Amino acid sequence: MKKELPTYEAVSAKLRHEDGVLFWRVDANSNARAGCRAGSLSPSGYATVWLGGVNFRSHRIVWLLAHGEWPESDIDHINMNRADNRPSNLRLCTRSQNGGNRMPNKVRKYGLMAKGVRLDKQSGKFQARIMCNGKASHLGYFASESEAANAYNTAAEVNFGEFARPNALGLVI
Repeated sequence: MKKELPTYEAVSAKLRHEDGVLFWRVDANSNARAGCRAGSLSPSGYATVWLGGVNFRSHRIVWLLAHGEWPESDIDHINMNRADNRPSNLRLCTRSQNGGNRMPNKVRKYGLMAKGVRLDKQSGKFQARIMCNGKASHLGYFASESEAANAYNTAAEVNFGEFARPNALGLVI
């Protein structure tokens, strides 16, 4: 059974935000005094706050305080900095749109860096594919990683629009 979310009034009575940073309005416990910064940074890079026995990601609380209601969908950090919770850096999105705004992969086994690209061992060609709304779409096989990355970039613009984070040309081999 899912706990009911606290109301705007209940949260705003305990927390306030200044440019996306949360501060306690009241003494929450002996370590969390009124006026002190609320929460901590999780290992995944998100700022989090314990509130009413539940650990909330701070960007969801900032959204509540800035807009007066809990977000009904995912929230995207426009600049991809998970700890930057300024309201101007937050936007509602679908899970698929949020995935479209992720950074390219780290260098993998074959040295590939382009998002949406993998080396097909059998053919020796680079396969481009994109995930959108839970479905993978094959974009083709290409002679170079750059060509496959460009195919991904084109598809990302079509599928994700303003949420697209295409491969930077300097990142592909």
